[in-house]
Amino acid sequence: MRKGFFIVESMVALSILTVGFLGMLTLLAKSLSLNREIANSYVGNYLALEGMELVKNVIDANIAYMQNLNNQQCKWNSGFETAGVYELDWRLTPVDRNDSKKDCPGKAFAQWTYIGDPLKMEQFVNPNGEVSYMYGYRSGTPTSFTRRIEVTPNPQNSDELRVNSIVEWAVRGGGTFAVNVEHRLYNWQRR
Repeated sequence: MRKGFFIVESMVALSILTVGFLGMLTLLAKSLSLNREIANSYVGNYLALEGMELVKNVIDANIAYMQNLNNQQCKWNSGFETAGVYELDWRLTPVDRNDSKKDCPGKAFAQWTYIGDPLKMEQFVNPNGEVSYMYGYRSGTPTSFTRRIEVTPNPQNSDELRVNSIVEWAVRGGGTFAVNVEHRLYNWQRR
């Protein structure tokens, strides 16, 4: 009789342990999934903020070009005079400061119209052997992130631009997420 109780007790204990382990495995799987979503959200936010900074850099380059080369044909918002959607990355073309006849930097930058290409992750190794990663369009491993930068001039105020940097990415299961950073940029060099 005691042997029968021992077998029943063992089966109940094994059942409880099995349910506990399955619960832990489910929790672990959900935790890993949420971790991936959070990591993608961080990357998406930073890519959207980087898009905003790229437009600011173009405007600052235009203003520096106007001041340093006294080029009156270059405006603070050159390249963004009309509404447009762009793909910009960190490889902004450097300005040749020795050529005073060269066009405004913004006109060259703004030629990167949006076509929906995914951002690519490129790996760089510095001379010390440290590895860093950059997102761009030219080379690297394609990612699930796309970024479009929408620039809209204010028709009532020629010294204002509305900029939206929108990053979208797909996740497992077919879902998509998006981050939209909006900012107003002004001609801080009004004369």
